[in-house]
Amino acid sequence: MTNQLLKFPGPLFALAMALWVSLPTASTANPGLANPAATYCITQGGLYGIRDGADGQSGVCQLPDGTKIDAWTYFREHDADQNNNKTTGLANPAAVYCGSIGGDYDLKTSRCTFSDGASADAWELYRKAHGGNHQLVNPAAAYCLEIGGSYKIKDTGSGQVGICTKPDGTSQDAWALFRADHPE
Repeated sequence: MTNQLLKFPGPLFALAMALWVSLPTASTANPGLANPAATYCITQGGLYGIRDGADGQSGVCQLPDGTKIDAWTYFREHDADQNNNKTTGLANPAAVYCGSIGGDYDLKTSRCTFSDGASADAWELYRKAHGGNHQLVNPAAAYCLEIGGSYKIKDTGSGQVGICTKPDGTSQDAWALFRADHPE
């Protein structure tokens, strides 16, 4: 029996191997939640893409008629089901501030409109009024400290979790504790 070299179909084999090696595996694929604006764009027959701009990246939806629109704008203006999502029950500080200075807050546009017709971005008004300090407090962390506990962020395999160690030494997910003591 003679030793023979195996011959592979050179370029075709190399191309197939390169494609196979570049396929994502279970460990490299990102199984995160879908972007609701992208999903809505696609379900309406549009094409979704990411545009790089001077101010960063933004999602763009190209509608079946060729019109291009910011994907989140399209989603907010057209998806009737988006307002059926359960909320946390926490107030939007910009909306609260808008009301406190006599304005009407528009949830879709985040604008504060006054009786004279003037309007402004509610978050800009809020930041100006609060000296640019727009640090928002995590209610679960604040409650943990309020009851005499200590609060710590813990890294888990699936992300970060806030842990409250209560005065009696027991530890618990801070949001679970907050929700248990603050039912809606």
